[in-house]
Amino acid sequence: MTTFSSNKTLLAADIGGTHSRFALFSLDISTNDPLTSLTLLRSVRFATKSASNSESLMRTLADTGLFSASGSNGKIYVDAAVFAIPGPTSLADISLP
Repeated sequence: MTTFSSNKTLLAADIGGTHSRFALFSLDISTNDPLTSLTLLRSVRFATKSASNSESLMRTLADTGLFSASGSNGKIYVDAAVFAIPGPTSLADISLP
C-alpha cells in the first residue's frame, strides 16, 4: 500500500559561469499559502570551474552531502527539480544557423 505525504522535496539549482548554487526545499502541498508552504532545508555553493562538464558538476554536488539525511537509508529523494543554467545575456548574443 502506498502512503501519501503532504510534503514534497524540491531541488533548485542556479548554475552560473562562476558559482553553482543548489538548495533543497520542503514543499507542504496541503496548504495554499505560498509564504508558509516552502521551507529551505539546506543549500550548498561551489565554484562551477571545479567541474569540467555536467556529469562532473553532479558528482561534485553529490560529494557535498546535500542529499545525505538521517534515516533508514541515509538518502533524500527529490520529487521535482528546476535548473537555471547560463545562456546568452541578450538577443544580440544569439545566432541561428
